[in-house]
Amino acid sequence: LIKEYKVNQKRVFATGISNGAFMSHRLAAERANRFTAIAPVIGGMAESVAKNFKPALPVSLLQINGTEDPLVPYEGGHVHFRKQKLGKTLSVSKIVELWVRHNGCDEKPIVEQLSDSDPNDGCRVTKFTFANGKGNSVVVLLKITGGGHNWPGARKYAPEFFIGKTCHDFKATDKILRFFEQF
Repeated sequence: LIKEYKVNQKRVFATGISNGAFMSHRLAAERANRFTAIAPVIGGMAESVAKNFKPALPVSLLQINGTEDPLVPYEGGHVHFRKQKLGKTLSVSKIVELWVRHNGCDEKPIVEQLSDSDPNDGCRVTKFTFANGKGNSVVVLLKITGGGHNWPGARKYAPEFFIGKTCHDFKATDKILRFFEQF
């Protein structure tokens, strides 16, 4: 794509939902020289990626996860689809810690409670910003307390008993675009 189209190589980003979130972490970890920032949504980091985690450069991160995700557990462990186990993920806090440490960000985050714009969705969002990283990198976590396995701000694609609650306090697409724009 870079060869065929006029791409600013300093402004290449990756995002994805679920498996795409896992892919975003892998791309940034293995090809940090190609990606400025990533925004994984309701996904984690495979243990194999974490085991070999040595990105060549800082990569900014916007991590979005629900604490009640029935498929990709917030606290880490087996990722599963129905009764099938699909590998293991690190906990969200461990993922954030890896990127904070790698990027050289402030260890103590700025913590903000986002507006509960939909009090009926059963979710609350807390934003943790780890600033001042190398190369102006930053690590941001949007922790959706009560949130499940869905794109925040989108319609449910499956029943709540299967994917959990959908957060409507923000639109993930808008947050991701604004996050990428700062780089």
